[in-house]
Amino acid sequence: MRTPSFLAQLACGLLLTTGLLGCGKESGPPLATGVQHLDLRLEDGSSPVEALAGARLKLAEFDFSGGLPEGWELTGGKVVEGEASRGGIWIAPLEGSPERPALVFRGAIAATEVNAFDVELAAYSVARSDLVWNGSSPLGGGFRSSITEASAELQTVSFSLLGAETWAGEVNGLLLRPSANRLQGFELTKISFYHEPFAAGDSPSAEGLEPGSTAPADGGLILVGRRSYRAWPADLDQVLQDTVVVPVGGRLELKVARSPGTPNDPIDVTVEARRSDGSVTEVASLTVPDERKQAKSWHTLAADLSAFAGEELTLRFRATSARPSPSPRARVLYGAPLVTGKLIEDRRPNIVLVTLDTLRFDALGSYQSIAAGRPETSPRPELVRTPNLDAFAAAGFVFEDAWSAVNSTQPSHASILTGTSVQDHSLFDNYGSLAPGNTTLAERLRGAGYRTAAVVCQGAISPGAGFGQGFDQFIPSEATSGLDGSIAVEGALEWLAEWEDEGPFFLWVHLFDPHTPYELPDGFVDEFVADTGIGVPDPLTAEPPLPPVNKLPAELAFLEGIKSEEYADYHYHVEVAYTDRLMGQLLAGLDSRLGDTLAIVTADHGEFLGERGNYYNHRGLFPETLHVPLILRLPGQTDGGRVGQRVTNRDIVPTVLSQLGLVEVPAHRDLVAVAAGSASAQDRVLWFEHANRLQVGCRDEQYHFIATLRDGFQFGTQTVAGPDGPTVSTTVINAGDLFLYDWTVDPGLVDNLAEREPELVAKYQALLEQYRAGARPVGRAARAISDSEAAELEALGYTGD
Repeated sequence: MRTPSFLAQLACGLLLTTGLLGCGKESGPPLATGVQHLDLRLEDGSSPVEALAGARLKLAEFDFSGGLPEGWELTGGKVVEGEASRGGIWIAPLEGSPERPALVFRGAIAATEVNAFDVELAAYSVARSDLVWNGSSPLGGGFRSSITEASAELQTVSFSLLGAETWAGEVNGLLLRPSANRLQGFELTKISFYHEPFAAGDSPSAEGLEPGSTAPADGGLILVGRRSYRAWPADLDQVLQDTVVVPVGGRLELKVARSPGTPNDPIDVTVEARRSDGSVTEVASLTVPDERKQAKSWHTLAADLSAFAGEELTLRFRATSARPSPSPRARVLYGAPLVTGKLIEDRRPNIVLVTLDTLRFDALGSYQSIAAGRPETSPRPELVRTPNLDAFAAAGFVFEDAWSAVNSTQPSHASILTGTSVQDHSLFDNYGSLAPGNTTLAERLRGAGYRTAAVVCQGAISPGAGFGQGFDQFIPSEATSGLDGSIAVEGALEWLAEWEDEGPFFLWVHLFDPHTPYELPDGFVDEFVADTGIGVPDPLTAEPPLPPVNKLPAELAFLEGIKSEEYADYHYHVEVAYTDRLMGQLLAGLDSRLGDTLAIVTADHGEFLGERGNYYNHRGLFPETLHVPLILRLPGQTDGGRVGQRVTNRDIVPTVLSQLGLVEVPAHRDLVAVAAGSASAQDRVLWFEHANRLQVGCRDEQYHFIATLRDGFQFGTQTVAGPDGPTVSTTVINAGDLFLYDWTVDPGLVDNLAEREPELVAKYQALLEQYRAGARPVGRAARAISDSEAAELEALGYTGD
């Protein structure tokens, strides 16, 4: 097993930005300490993305200063004279009508010529702007949305349709609804039609760079087929290049695809290596085929550079085609280009992070002893079947007292991936985006010579929500399934199988299976019955019963016709068992690499299974939702250990960075140091927050404190006797309501001491004020949410502000 701080043993210090070891005099060609990520640029050093952005061509502009221009109609609203103050027209909803105003353009549009729209307007509330069209595509019409910010000043809302499948042929009619989800008036000044040569993807590398750094020229993560890669765009005959020092065993690797919207003619790609003496050698070539009759995809291009070991090379990339492009759009994408080589003996370890959604700590076999000895929740050991995770835990460190920073998927993953608090990363719910000012673990590791990849099963943590920052490849939720993580695991294993052992990697895998609605693959429930010997409870009669309700909320719609709490609890544990099977497949794929891998498994939050009147949600700042599993396994580790000190999954980032020698962190935030007993976290106060900024709380060596910040927090249910029998109502908690528990004598947090211990409450309120005063918020970023995504989030129990 490696000793703590793996890189402390490196004789020559830290990894240089080139990805090669700088050790003074070299006796021969250099070995690699990681991969070298290429940043492809034009021959003059400028960014290809900026060059393409400059080629954006305005084709038409409609001025609304004199009223509705020719070709435009207004529906669901009216023009109000005298209200406009910025040179446009003021459009208001019709009185008494719930319909949002919309602008309709009935002219014919050639999709090959027009593929982007800018709308200049002013609105007073944040809203979603929708663009809907009818087209000649066999797929029918289409839909795009964007965010309208709250501002008294004019702003431009942009829609890019480059690559939209249904934006094809001749489009007959547009409908623009500037405030699609909020009934409000707005001022509209102009609408412009554009030809856009390139549509950037999510999370370009310029995000999260230190001030003064030179921004890379990539166009972000671009989805082609079912995979997105960090890509650099280029037109035909345009040369992109970068300079590298080739290590021993050097090898060039990248993916190539035609840019979305590009004609289907074959594209020939060549790579040349130019030596310092000016001589040029072609090292690789590839033809991107005509993909008219097959799904567009990424194609692998590789070149053996071992003959150039020790030399500085300029690698030049060029794409050509037999037919000239009919438009100035980008024709080819170079995805995740990098150079690998033979690694130094004491190489940096791989990093694997697995986040399991909605997983209670007491649903794992490895946590049964703590669940029984300190009953913070209601464990069901007879239903626990997690042999793969238990075997992984037996060879690693099990953190028995680990806590999440927040009770909701998106903000929790933001804390896990940045190491920062909710109030600092500023992502409070599942409706925002991780702002570019945050620095993620993937960005840190990519900058240190790591390949980086992610596979997720929930749209709230996909690249469109800002979670692509720092990843070379991202398999988003559209290409996986939240209801069956087998597709995600398959994608992760495919990525792992793409190379032998060329450079350290960082892989993040997220599985959503334990979350409601507890839908399982055919046959797995029968397997669980056979394994446990416990039959499926009767959905109508099994005790205890669910509370009787007249109408189920959207999040519990999967329980329609179910009257048994036992039936639902059973299926939650079956979901966890299925997740364990998926983990077994993933761990088997990693088996040969575990000797060089630091692997971490945790959960974003837990789940209520009827405790405190909460059924199959994760509201509240109690152990049921915040006490999570956290297991860490060092490279080559075979002897496990159990750690009783209080930690948080926010400690994952500082632990990794500390172990790699990239930064110094407080010892109590290094999980390895805590596990080894060289650091103590026992006096630590852990802070956690509720989604939507409803509550904030903390836990220390004796007390668990919760303060309510906003009115109307619906938490739990209560049964009330009535003339027609018992009815169920929701318990409402309002701003100022406080909760204080001595968890050392009341581990279930039942006895609220807040009213009886005013001095203690005052102490924790003062600590709370200190905590909030210490916030260093990055700033919230908005993202467009479609009606279907909003409905999906509501069905999963999430609501916005």
